[in-house]
Amino acid sequence: MAAIALRVLLLAGLLSACTSMPRPKPSQASGSVVIDGVELVPADQALTEACGRAARIVGFPVPCPGLVIAHREPVGCPTVDLNVWAGGTDCVENSAAGNPYDATGRLDTFTFQQSDMVLPPDYVGTATAANHIWIVGVRDDSRLALVRSGCLGDETRAGPVLFDVPSSWVDCPASASGMHACHRLLRWQKNGATYVISLHGQTAVNERIELEIAKHLVFMR
Repeated sequence: MAAIALRVLLLAGLLSACTSMPRPKPSQASGSVVIDGVELVPADQALTEACGRAARIVGFPVPCPGLVIAHREPVGCPTVDLNVWAGGTDCVENSAAGNPYDATGRLDTFTFQQSDMVLPPDYVGTATAANHIWIVGVRDDSRLALVRSGCLGDETRAGPVLFDVPSSWVDCPASASGMHACHRLLRWQKNGATYVISLHGQTAVNERIELEIAKHLVFMR
C-alpha cells in the first residue's frame, strides 16, 4: 500500500509540474518581430516591387518597408493614380497635390500608408487596437516637403543616429492641420530628401515600433 501511495504522489507531482508549465506563445510569421505585443511582419513582394518603380520616378532612394505591422489583407501601394494631377500609383505623389491649375507639379514624394493593422486590445492609437502609419520620403526641394515631413507647432528632440545621420523625434499637436496631427514622427534627412515614419499616438511603444521599422527599411534606388 505504501508503494502505491508513493506512486500516486509522484504522478500527482508530475501532473502538477506539467500543468504549471508556461503555455507556448502563438506562432509568429517567419522573420517577424514583436514589439510590446505588436507584431511586425515581412512586407509583401508586391510592395517591394512598387518601391523599385517609385525610386526610378522620384529620383532619390525610396524608404521601402522591410517590416510592416501585421495585417488582415495585403498592404501596399495604389496601382492607379488618384487623378492625373495628384499621382498615387506606386505611392508616388505629385507636388501639385491634385491642383488641376498647377502645371509645375512633379512626381517627387513617396508616401506609404497602412491602416489595416492587427493590434493587441491594450494598444491605443487612433482608437483602441487601431491606428495608421505613414512612411514618407520627400525631396527637400518639393513643395510637399513641409506638409509631408512635419507640422506647424511641433515639438522636436534628438533621436538616434540612423543610416549614419542624426534623427529627431517630432510630436505634432492635435491643433496641427495635415496628416501628422497627434502623431509622433521619427525623422531624418539624407540624399537630398527627408524621411519620416509616423504613428498616431505620442507613446514610448510607438517610438519602439517606429525604430524597429526604420532598422528594416530598404532604400530602393
